[in-house]
Amino acid sequence: MTKSARFIIVTPPYNELSAGVKVLHFLCHSLNQVGVNSSLLFLDVRDKTYNSFVSITDKSAFHEPYNTPVITSLEEIDFANDIVVYPDIIVGNPLNSKKVVRYMLNKNGFITGNPITYNSGEFILSYQKIFEPNAHLNLFLSDDDLTLLPNRESILNLNKNISLTYVGKGRKYGNTVRIGGTISLDWKKSPEEYILLLENAKYLFTWDQMTGVVYDAIIYGCIPVIVSKNPWTFKEIDQQELFKPYLTLEEFDSKEKYFENYDIFLSLRDRMIEDLHVLQTTAKVQVEKFVYECDIFFN
Repeated sequence: MTKSARFIIVTPPYNELSAGVKVLHFLCHSLNQVGVNSSLLFLDVRDKTYNSFVSITDKSAFHEPYNTPVITSLEEIDFANDIVVYPDIIVGNPLNSKKVVRYMLNKNGFITGNPITYNSGEFILSYQKIFEPNAHLNLFLSDDDLTLLPNRESILNLNKNISLTYVGKGRKYGNTVRIGGTISLDWKKSPEEYILLLENAKYLFTWDQMTGVVYDAIIYGCIPVIVSKNPWTFKEIDQQELFKPYLTLEEFDSKEKYFENYDIFLSLRDRMIEDLHVLQTTAKVQVEKFVYECDIFFN
């Protein structure tokens, strides 16, 4: 791809609590890190049709360690040549860009309820293969500092005496309730409360399987219990790019798998972290491959 080519990453402002938003900002940073000009274009999150854009320069909209320049006026975009990367919440092409990448951060239509009709001239990028099996390329990105994660010994020293219920996107797919005897884990909690709850919880009963909350729970030694698999299948859950140990509700009730052997769960947690390390070490090559594939596709 020529040095003059540029990627425009369409995204909400940075939000530490949204795994998808974090990935979009990290994609912009990663492209710049490999020498490909990339900038953010902020969605106006007040517009729930996701067709409006806004100029924000306040530092709270960015993740400070990242190299993420921002578009402050649509006049800065060359709509004939710049490659616009839309997240999966955008159904159409509101910028009327000639070169469109769809970054599927979930299965088509699962977030908005409005599936995208793909255009044959659009490049389909999928965060995980299970989100879009027919994508041109998969690109799993994570910037977690693995050196800062709690080790096995520190987890064993935690007082794991509570359980949590997390609803998340589960309310989109059916009725949900807080499991009796548990504490609700929601985004009204501060980041400090969120981590404190995960540190002290042995089980996370979750109605939402495809969420960063499940990953966070495992990191802090909290066993996810899948209350409802909807709208996924267990085969899809097990085929994620990053293996994640969990219990089904039936396994929890029957005290199966690692219910009574916490060490087995912690060993699977260690495996997950090792797998993530491998994915991180190959991410630069994958980003460069994405740029190369886009060059071929659009030119």
